Amino acid sequence: MPFRASDRSYVFVPGNDRDAVATARGTDADALILDLEDGVGTEGKADARRVTRAVLADADEGDATHIVRINGLETEWGAADLDALIDAERPPDAVMLPNVRGAADVERVADRLANVEAVGGVVPLIERPEAVFAAEAIATASPGVVAVAFGHGDFEYHLGTLAAAAETDLSLPRMRVSMAASIAGVPAIDTPHVARDDIEGLRRSATEAKRLGFDGKMTFLHDQIGAINETFSPSPEAVEQSRRVVAAFEATDDEEGVSYVDGEFVDKPVVDAHRERLDRAEKRGMSTR
Repeated sequence: MPFRASDRSYVFVPGNDRDAVATARGTDADALILDLEDGVGTEGKADARRVTRAVLADADEGDATHIVRINGLETEWGAADLDALIDAERPPDAVMLPNVRGAADVERVADRLANVEAVGGVVPLIERPEAVFAAEAIATASPGVVAVAFGHGDFEYHLGTLAAAAETDLSLPRMRVSMAASIAGVPAIDTPHVARDDIEGLRRSATEAKRLGFDGKMTFLHDQIGAINETFSPSPEAVEQSRRVVAAFEATDDEEGVSYVDGEFVDKPVVDAHRERLDRAEKRGMSTR
C-alpha cells in the first residue's frame, strides 16, 4: 500500500515486538512506525530487522500505513537496516530516516529505494539544528520524499537544552519544517507530545501544530491517538463552512474574482484552501454534500 498523505496519527512500535505491533494494529492509528532505532537496544538490532520483515510480510492491504524508522546512516546499523528492507518480501510503505543532516543523506536513501517498487518513499526526520536550517533542501532533495517530520527530543539535545518540550518555544523549527514540506508538496508530521498523563497538553500541542501547517503528529502512546485524529480532522462545522464558501464562489461568473461569504471577503487562494479541507474530509469518509 502506498504512503497515504491523509494520515494523521503515527504511532511508534518497537520493531522487535510482534505483540506490540498486533496491539497497535488494533487501534485507530493511521500509521505505524516500526522502530529499529531508539526503540530497540544495541543487542536487539538484528532481531528487530528479522521481526520487522516478518511483520511487514503479514500486513493486510487494509491495515494502517507501515513506516520503518531505520538507524541513522552514520551508525553501524543504518546500512544493514536499509539492506534488510530492500530485500524484504513486502517492503514498507515508507522509510523514516532519522538524524538527517542535509539533502545528501536523503538522496543516498532515496537512490537505494528507487528500484524497490513497493516502497512509498522516504520520510526525513529533522532533529538537528543544522537540518532545520536546511529543511527546504532536505524536503526537495528527491521526488522520493513523501513527508517530512520534526523530532524535538534530539533537536533539544543538540541544542544543549534539558527543558521539557512544553517549556521550550519550538515554533521556529516547527514552522521551518512545515514550510519546507509545503514547498515540496508533501505532508508535515509533528513531534510527539511525550507527557504521558497530559491529554490537554497534547491537544494544545496538536492544535498549535495544525495552526503551523502540520498534517499529523507522531506519538508513543495509544491513548493519544484519538485526540490526534480528532485535531487533524476537519470538524463538521468546518466542513459546512468550506462547503458554503466553495458553493458561493462557484456560483459567481468570475472564478478569479472575490466573493463575500459569511461576512468575509474570499478570493481564489482562500477558496482553494477550503477545497483542500473538503478533500481531506472526503478521504476521512465525511460527507461534504
